[in-house]
Amino acid sequence: MALPKLAAGAHGVGWGNWFVSAVADYYLRQIMVLATPTSKRYEKTQKWTRAKLAAHTQELADQMAHYLIIACGGELRHGKTAKCRKILGAIAVEEQDRAAAWSEWEKHVRPEEQEDEKLAEIMRIAAEAFRRGGFRGSFGGPLWARGADYAAAYLDGTMHPDRRARPATLMVEFCLNLHHNTGIIFNKMGGDMATLGVLLGAGHDYNGEESIEQMMLASATPPCVMDWHEWAVEVRGVSAPASIAPEPKPAAAAKPTSKPEPDANPLKVAKKKTLTMEGNDSWQDILKSL
Repeated sequence: MALPKLAAGAHGVGWGNWFVSAVADYYLRQIMVLATPTSKRYEKTQKWTRAKLAAHTQELADQMAHYLIIACGGELRHGKTAKCRKILGAIAVEEQDRAAAWSEWEKHVRPEEQEDEKLAEIMRIAAEAFRRGGFRGSFGGPLWARGADYAAAYLDGTMHPDRRARPATLMVEFCLNLHHNTGIIFNKMGGDMATLGVLLGAGHDYNGEESIEQMMLASATPPCVMDWHEWAVEVRGVSAPASIAPEPKPAAAAKPTSKPEPDANPLKVAKKKTLTMEGNDSWQDILKSL
């Protein structure tokens, strides 16, 4: 199956802004999964938060793979040595302007049409060119090769022993902190990279702090913010902001009922089930929860 189109337009114009919000959404949806109590009372919420996280993770992983394919093509324009051209053969990039190089590379690889295995094969050739093609200075080299390798492993299933499906969670966790020679590897298509850096650090350091949650919410998409407030009302018992809370319904006549004992304080539960990201360890918790 081919990859979906890049978000935010052709060649990812504005893709960086989409990506910053997508990363904020990813961390918030992880928190919702991990901080939801496991008691039967929250069974419906557990299923809902996990389904939302799984769908978003799949979209984010596909977008990261597509971005890496195009960005690697732009970087390959700096491979001017005979050795690099020999490795690339017919897919060598001739254009020197970045946008033109992206267009040329896209015609070679056709990420929205090619089968995953063919795309993976091309990206492994690109990785070899980055490693052995004689790149110098701040161009190409092993860091770009790693990005190409991750895209290839995601596409051909070798990132995970289960080859029947793309390992989306592994792709996201492995690639979020990828860097090229001078910065975050996802900085080639615009976007607020300072905010992205703060988000990545917050995702690593988060231990239940409300201040970090609020910072993530400031960068998240409106649908995710809505989901967060709905979840917080259900699990943490907090009131939704006035702009989000629904219109109050007329009060019904009170009926005498016995009040059931509530579960343990959700806030305390959330503090016990915090999200940590030491290296690439956090994906294991997510996989177990899905």
